[in-house]
Amino acid sequence: DVQNSLNRIPICDHDPLPKFSRGRVVLLGDSLHGTTPTLGQGGCQAMEDSEVLATFIGTTNIGIADVFRRYEQHRKHRVHDMVNKARERTRTIYPPARLQGREADEAW
Repeated sequence: DVQNSLNRIPICDHDPLPKFSRGRVVLLGDSLHGTTPTLGQGGCQAMEDSEVLATFIGTTNIGIADVFRRYEQHRKHRVHDMVNKARERTRTIYPPARLQGREADEAW
């Protein structure tokens, strides 16, 4: 029967990170701002990160630390906002993980 064949898996994210880089290492995409899949923005955000980072690499003559600082300043608000919006949407779409069985079905 259909109800018994449904699989529910945990949907997880992580809090927005306060820093995007350390030394000569910078994060982008899901490693930086892993969100729930509810907005369908994971790949888009990774491409935006890449484009911004590439632009700043191509337009600096100061050094990589300047590139990373500018990248973080440019992207921080948008990616933090996206993580929080996806998290909020997840709360409205999916029942809490503590619900099981029929209780979860009814909440769904």
